[in-house]
Parts: sequence; structure tokens; C-alpha cells
Amino acid sequence: MENNKRLQDVLRCQLAKAGFTLDSQTNPDEAFVVSYHDQPTAFIQEDGFILYPADRPKELAFRVAPIVSQVWEMERAYQEAPPMNVHSVSEYRKLLEYNRHVLAARYDGEGEFRFVTWEINAERTGLALGHYFYQNEYGKAKEDFLSRSGLAEKTTFIGPHELSVIRAALLYRGAQDRDMGVEEREDIDRLLHQIDARLLPIDELLLEAEKEADRER
Repeated sequence: MENNKRLQDVLRCQLAKAGFTLDSQTNPDEAFVVSYHDQPTAFIQEDGFILYPADRPKELAFRVAPIVSQVWEMERAYQEAPPMNVHSVSEYRKLLEYNRHVLAARYDGEGEFRFVTWEINAERTGLALGHYFYQNEYGKAKEDFLSRSGLAEKTTFIGPHELSVIRAALLYRGAQDRDMGVEEREDIDRLLHQIDARLLPIDELLLEAEKEADRER
């Protein structure tokens, strides 16, 4: 995925909320350097993969993973989304559409996305009942879209955003913690299987919405 200034600004904004700083890049091909109290804590590569310094506390470093995962997801969704075809909100991009409901996003600058869910009228010429989510509240916006569009009625599971964050953190730790013991690795694998069993149906619902949005483009 293209490492543009928007991606860097959003990443810096989200990391700052957790007490981290993101060093400015001098070269677009260089890794992002994440620091905590002026000490390097993680190095984020272009594809979102994270490397951790061996001399830094792993508990601190692993807090970076779910933040990076969400920022990469937001940026990728925004890059691939078309503009809204309703003139009054053409500055937004349509991320998902299902059952006459839409999830859209607008970049407000300063590292912050704004997300909104709308109901589309039958003629597809106007929108109503907007629910707005500021300061990169992507997880809350997705859950609102699932509920409003009726996709959530197909499953009894709740908290897809929280499950996704936990899953991302576990995957990063399992892939990059070489000091992890056998029992701990087995516990993580067991948790990942349990999360996947609950999360995959929700992912399939969002994929269904993405396919419908593609057909409307």
C-alpha cells in the first residue's frame, strides 16, 4: 500500500493517543519509527509488518500492533473507495453499501478521518439520518453500519471491532515473539481459533456489502 502523507499523519495521530510518537521519515522507503519516551519501540515497514528492538519491553511494543492494523485498514479502504454519487456529499467516499444504507468516509486533515452512515432514498438521489463518527472512530462506524443495514441481524455475535483488534494483536505477537514458550503459543493459537469462529461470519457479511458496493460503482 502506498505510504502517503495521509497514512503517516493518521498513524501519528492514533499512536499519540496511546502515548507513542512517530518519527518523521526522511525517505519514503524507510520504516516508520515508533518511540516511547524518546526510545525506539517499533519499526513499521511499508506493508505494515512490525519489527521490535530486542532491548525494549515487549508488552509495550505489542500495544502498537492493533493501532497499526486499524490505520492500515482505514487507509486501504479509503484509497479503494469511489466518491459518493450524491452531489451534496461528494467530498465523502463510499466504503460500503447494503440494503439502502451506506458507510462513507471523509478525510478532515490533521490525521483524522470522519465516518458516517446514511440511509439512501429509493431514487438514490438523497441521504438521510446520518450518524457521524469523528477522530478515526472506524470500529464504531462499522458496527453502526452493520446494525443499521440489517447485516447484524444475520448473526448474534457482538463486538466485531474489539475481536478484530484482539486478533491482530495475537497474530503479531505469535509471528514476532521468538521468546514465547510452547504453552503460551498453544494458548494464543487456541484463542485465535475461538476468535476466528466468531469473527469470520461477520467478515463474510462485510464482504457481502463490499461486493454490493462494487456492483453499484
